[in-house]
Amino acid sequence: MDELWNVCVKDPEILHRKVEDSTPEECEEAIKKIREIMAANDSRNCFGLAANQVGINARACLLTIPHHYFSDKPGRHSRVTYELHNPHIIDWGGTTVNQEWCYSLQPHDSYVVQRHKEITIKDDKNGLTKLNGIPAYAAQHEIDHLNGRLISDKGAPAKEVIKGPKDMPKNAPCYCGSGKKFKRCHGK
Repeated sequence: MDELWNVCVKDPEILHRKVEDSTPEECEEAIKKIREIMAANDSRNCFGLAANQVGINARACLLTIPHHYFSDKPGRHSRVTYELHNPHIIDWGGTTVNQEWCYSLQPHDSYVVQRHKEITIKDDKNGLTKLNGIPAYAAQHEIDHLNGRLISDKGAPAKEVIKGPKDMPKNAPCYCGSGKKFKRCHGK
């Protein structure tokens, strides 16, 4: 079983292309292929994949998030899955900073990225979907892929694994969402 690191597209030229809205059939076929790729490769640490990450030109992504990131979803070891067809973020609120990895980058590359805490997604399969916390961050990450943006475009390289606010890089945006650098806000 290969790891997803070996399967995902790494070419920045391809990854920086925005994917236009696709037909329902193109989205269904993309999701089917993403599921096959995830089943055939080690995807236990994967929270989602966008179609263009695996070389498919369709505006679709699959989120597969461990249930414990949801307060209202049952299941001890299950995952909550969202198929998003032509997703667009239409509303958002709050900000936070997280450390993120990406299967389209190198395995040890991580970035500190500022994201919205809550988002509303409009897509052709589900209509409106409201997400917050980790599920919202994962959705923003995948929708960024479809918009031709990578975490390396919007975040600061993380020097080491961040375990919490005390570990924030001093020049990163503050985790509280103030818009100030961490060193001038909560890093004092």
